[in-house]
Amino acid sequence: MTLVKLGDRNVFLKREDQNPSGSHKAYAARNYVEHLRDTRWFESGRGTLVLCSSGRHAQAFAKQTEGENVDIIVVSDVLSSPILLDELTACEHVAIDRPLINDPDSTGSHIRARLKRSHILEQTQLRAIFVDQYSDPILAQGYEKYLVPQMIEQAGGEIGGIFAPAGTGGLVNGIVRYREKVGGRWPIFAADAEGSALFRTPPAGSKRRLPGFGNGIKTQLIAEVSSKVVPVWVTDVEAVAGCYHLLERGVYVGPSSGATAAAYLQVIQNAPKFVATDKPIVLVMPDAGDAYRSTVYDAIWLRKNGFVPTVLPALTA
Repeated sequence: MTLVKLGDRNVFLKREDQNPSGSHKAYAARNYVEHLRDTRWFESGRGTLVLCSSGRHAQAFAKQTEGENVDIIVVSDVLSSPILLDELTACEHVAIDRPLINDPDSTGSHIRARLKRSHILEQTQLRAIFVDQYSDPILAQGYEKYLVPQMIEQAGGEIGGIFAPAGTGGLVNGIVRYREKVGGRWPIFAADAEGSALFRTPPAGSKRRLPGFGNGIKTQLIAEVSSKVVPVWVTDVEAVAGCYHLLERGVYVGPSSGATAAAYLQVIQNAPKFVATDKPIVLVMPDAGDAYRSTVYDAIWLRKNGFVPTVLPALTA
């Protein structure tokens, strides 16, 4: 973990970019693949895993299934990182479903269309399983079993709270599962996009511009724990500003990580009494910024999407 100063306090960043698959999704994929091995699914003939993913979820499964008797089909959309999709294409047992989904709902989300296509593929492919990262408890259990205990141990064995991106729900669900198992009382703050539907109906007219941050539907994994976490809504501008705030401290991360940092700064500014000062606070950083070179870290994209000069006045020069 990395210790940095955010605001007037030092916090631990649980950086997941050093996972073999490049993100925290490795824990969920590891647990799911172990489940398939335990049930001897790979031994029953070549099968297919259908993944609805903008990149990191599929990337983790691609890494965990190397050498296994399986093919992976990834259902993605036009907002997904082209860098991540190109990396997936290089994996021999992975195929990107084409054309990419381009059927947004009123909020700009493609998730409903992606899920519909995923279910069609599950029904038409031989020995296919749709690995639903929005509802499958096996994925959440991966965070409970592997990530959270490791994170607490690295922080010294006792923590005062965790900030994590809401994501698809698996990470937050797994953190809650672990806290309940050990009888912990520390708060869990879930950073979510202002235009996301995970915890509430999005404000009228709100749309999400950042890949991998927020969701167009309320997922089952979030619904199960929504009353047990504190949601913190972060605007797209705040999320990008969070990325550059961390970059100034030598930490190169993606938009959900930037949003998590922004959520932390928002809480300590507006409600500091809810954040312990005598115990370590941990912020989960899901992935590095390399996959977002063409978006969050690209001056042209920032200008085109209205982030400059609001976020980075220096880039207007």
